[in-house]
Amino acid sequence: METGEGGGTFTPRSGTVTFDTSGTTSTVSGSTTFYNLSSTTASKAIQFTAGTTQTVTNIFTMTGASGQLISLTSTSADTAWNLQLSGTISVDYVSVQDSDASSGSAVTHDVSSSRSEDLGNNLNWGFGGGYSGEVLGTVQVLSPNGGEMLTIGATIVIDWTWTSGTNGARTQIYYSFDGGTSYTLIKDYYNGGTSEYSWTVPAVETTNGLVKITRSESTYTVSDTSNKVFTIKTSSVSTEENTTTETEGVQDADLTEESSSVVLDGTQSGRSPFNGEIEPIDAVFVGDYIRGVSYPVVYQISSTGTRRPFQNHTIFFTWQDDFSAVRTVSDATLSALTLGAPMLPKPGVVLVKIQSDPRVYAVEADEEDENRQLLRWISSEDMAQTLYGGSWAEYVIDLPPTLMGRFSSGETFLPSDQVDKTILKRRLDLVLL
Repeated sequence: METGEGGGTFTPRSGTVTFDTSGTTSTVSGSTTFYNLSSTTASKAIQFTAGTTQTVTNIFTMTGASGQLISLTSTSADTAWNLQLSGTISVDYVSVQDSDASSGSAVTHDVSSSRSEDLGNNLNWGFGGGYSGEVLGTVQVLSPNGGEMLTIGATIVIDWTWTSGTNGARTQIYYSFDGGTSYTLIKDYYNGGTSEYSWTVPAVETTNGLVKITRSESTYTVSDTSNKVFTIKTSSVSTEENTTTETEGVQDADLTEESSSVVLDGTQSGRSPFNGEIEPIDAVFVGDYIRGVSYPVVYQISSTGTRRPFQNHTIFFTWQDDFSAVRTVSDATLSALTLGAPMLPKPGVVLVKIQSDPRVYAVEADEEDENRQLLRWISSEDMAQTLYGGSWAEYVIDLPPTLMGRFSSGETFLPSDQVDKTILKRRLDLVLL
């Protein structure tokens, strides 16, 4: 085990590891077995190395305070750290993310799980009431579901639907080349809210391909397989078909600028992830704002052609004043587009924070990565007034805590810095009417 600066103390006599130093983040690296593991320090942050297992055989105590939650997270976002409990459990006022506690006793909360914060991808932590032991939910493979002709090296979207359960469910995606005699794992992750995955078709020819989807939580497992086999083959495009003349090359070059923003040209069809029916795939261009017929989520099309979701209307309204720019496309169009990183607030338009942390930041563009942005800390209220005026607090919005890992750290503001206040939007300007 390894702890960060001032991270914790170990008391051999009682067999207790206590994280008691405030103001620092402690890191536990490697799989460790504790007799007692404890922290009662408000706002304490503890990170566990992704993929490791922490075993507590006697007493597990994590108790923060109202508004000062103890943070328990993975060192790698979306990759679980495992917790195995078998003794007494005392938990209250915690903030948890990417924790799989399904191999041991269920985590119980001293008063109510509503006093803690579920940041997602957690199993067996008792958030939302948990399960009573019955099998809940279903899963159904939509595509590829049989009869398809897939090309080696092509990227396709594996689609499925599911019912009940939670967004923290474990999802496992498999493929078979031998009609189901054996399966190979494609993806294993705790992201049960999704229903599609972009898959690069492997370099193995077969006429007996299948896909299987498994969803599981602490008390149930459900799975489904393609109804019929599909075919995987090499590309049949000949050298002659790929050959262009010098004149054709010049013509293509003239069209490059015109066609560079086209992501989907509207000439294809695909299967709807909502009802499994074949329907047209609409034309889509870089910069478009779209939503599906059957799904309310709004996306922006990135420069690389991915669809980036807005997690709420507040973030959307930092980019647009209303929904008039949003175009409704077929559900099959969504499946034809790779899911990208979540959209972040438009740089310069608002100030941001999260509810459990009073620090306020300005948002600036990250010129090296369109999927990320920079956070510049505003170190004091006096600094905020100097930069943004006496009404600075009206520009502050709360972000979902899961988005904070999408930002990089920028430079802290200095009193001499200047900001563009003409593009700012007040919090009330971002309300859905």
